[in-house]
Amino acid sequence: MVDDRHALILHSCQWKRSPKEACWDWFYAQQREGGIYLQDDNTDTVRFYFDPASRKLTMIWRGLDAKASVRHDVYAPATAPLTDTALLRRQKTALSSAEHKETLRTRGPVAKRSYQQHRIELQKNP
Repeated sequence: MVDDRHALILHSCQWKRSPKEACWDWFYAQQREGGIYLQDDNTDTVRFYFDPASRKLTMIWRGLDAKASVRHDVYAPATAPLTDTALLRRQKTALSSAEHKETLRTRGPVAKRSYQQHRIELQKNP
């Protein structure tokens, strides 16, 4: 948690087909009445869906390639601490980027950013 209304979501991953390819990102989210919203900046191609019962987070990415590909990534909580050095390194890179002084200078304080367009959808189980 950044403060009582904002959280930082760090994303690091590794693809089976190209394990050395860099895969990391970060997103700020704001909780307010009506839900949890992602930052509006740089989130046009991704949607988040969270299932509270299973604690799974699904990220759906629209590709900007010629085929307009779509990628679905599903994450579940781990039962053991993260020990993969590549993923830990990517997570640290994401954190450094999110907290970098240039990010703060160009995007402003977390609390003053826009959180209007991209609500994290909560999945309801029957």
